[in-house]
Amino acid sequence: MTDQDTQFLGVNYRQDPRSLPPGICAEAVNARFTNGVAEQRRGMVATNWTRGAGGAYHNVYQPKGAAVFCDPNGVESIVVASGDGKVYATTPNNTAREVLMPAGETVTGDVKFVQCFDTLVMLRGADHAPLALRSFNLGFEVIETEDNTVTGVDTENPTDGTEAIPNASEATFFTNRLLVVNGRDEIAASDYLNYTRYQPVFSSFRINQGNSGALVAIHPVDDNTLAVFKSDSVYLVSNVTGDLSAMKLDELTRNYGCAAAGSITKVGADIYFLSRRGVSSISVTAQGHIQGVDVPLSADIQPLIDRIDWTRASTARGIYAHNRLYLAVPLSTEAAQKQYDFGYLTHDSGHITHDTGDLIVTYATEVAGNNAVLVYDFLTQKWAGVDVATGLSVKEWLYVQLSGTRRLCFMGNDGFIYLYDDPELCGFSDIRKHVVDDTGFDDYFSDYEIAFMVKTRAYGGSDVSVKQFNRVGFGVATSNATLTVTASGNDSYNDDA
Repeated sequence: MTDQDTQFLGVNYRQDPRSLPPGICAEAVNARFTNGVAEQRRGMVATNWTRGAGGAYHNVYQPKGAAVFCDPNGVESIVVASGDGKVYATTPNNTAREVLMPAGETVTGDVKFVQCFDTLVMLRGADHAPLALRSFNLGFEVIETEDNTVTGVDTENPTDGTEAIPNASEATFFTNRLLVVNGRDEIAASDYLNYTRYQPVFSSFRINQGNSGALVAIHPVDDNTLAVFKSDSVYLVSNVTGDLSAMKLDELTRNYGCAAAGSITKVGADIYFLSRRGVSSISVTAQGHIQGVDVPLSADIQPLIDRIDWTRASTARGIYAHNRLYLAVPLSTEAAQKQYDFGYLTHDSGHITHDTGDLIVTYATEVAGNNAVLVYDFLTQKWAGVDVATGLSVKEWLYVQLSGTRRLCFMGNDGFIYLYDDPELCGFSDIRKHVVDDTGFDDYFSDYEIAFMVKTRAYGGSDVSVKQFNRVGFGVATSNATLTVTASGNDSYNDDA
């Protein structure tokens, strides 16, 4: 009797390892399965793109937001709001430069950047007016209402009654309008081709006013339909065209909502997002119908979902790259959740440690943020498990043009921009700034090993009766690696690594 895996496709944390089919692993850390084998992920590589002109590496301090901005000349820059109250701009392999701000204006909290035409709007929350960046020569400016490009009686809002776009934390640019989340239930729509103003009476609409959920985010579904996410429900707004008079509101589901605006990720025609039940999705059928999917995409990794710290879940960030969904999340370190399937969690002096006996993974939590990345592979249609590493703390994902193609990067909470999991530019180790002590970094980069772990299914053949295997074989290819293999019997499988 034989039992074997001819290939590995992904993981399933939810089912008992004894019931898993061939090709499915019980758990994995820092793993990829795209090519039918279990491989270590590529590394994260710290860049010097946030280095200041004076040579200081820590030019960006506790970033509050980041985005890629395409200026009127088609040149892309990474714009970062820093915890020192300033905004910086940089490009790959260059130093960061400070962007001018209006007198007396600073960054005091998290911001959201939204590109409107060739202008970058910075939303600074309910207590601060948004600012606009048209060119780096001018810097950010206070947004003054402007007349519409088309004038006369047929233009939109030709007479008085418009106001400047409201203070907000979340917005999206859609059908040549800036749509702003304005309070718990209202969406404010700017004038057509004019992001500077809106008409409060005729150009704002409410989403299920009075229910307990608050508006979280707005995201396009197709050319004239919006998905509107509340904390406990999802709605569709269709016919978002022309003067908005034909708009129609429909409830998609009230069984779940969105936990993090930054987690919303569009992949083809479908949308994925973090909800309290896991990674949920909205799909568009072949007939063009839009529907919520009842079963969460994350059903197979529910034990990982259960470990998310929901008090910080609003920081979660998602992006689609390399045919994968990368979802950065804050994993909890509460005492009740320290037990982990392949080991134990300990939390001490700002670090989390996974200790499996043979594998120890330590990663930093000294800065608030997302300390793990859940990875779904659309080619295998399976989850690859979880990425953890020392220094992995994602503030924002960035898709940056570099060396002839777009590369996956992230703005780290430590103030550095990292390349991540790139098949060409990232090796098989993590490269980070060397930490001198608890106060900062020295002036060189260091390589750090990536702790790669795969726990297979239980092998029992097609017969569930007690049996004895005479031989176990497996194939492995390594490059200067330290490899540990642990075999567990039937009674101890769930206790060993």
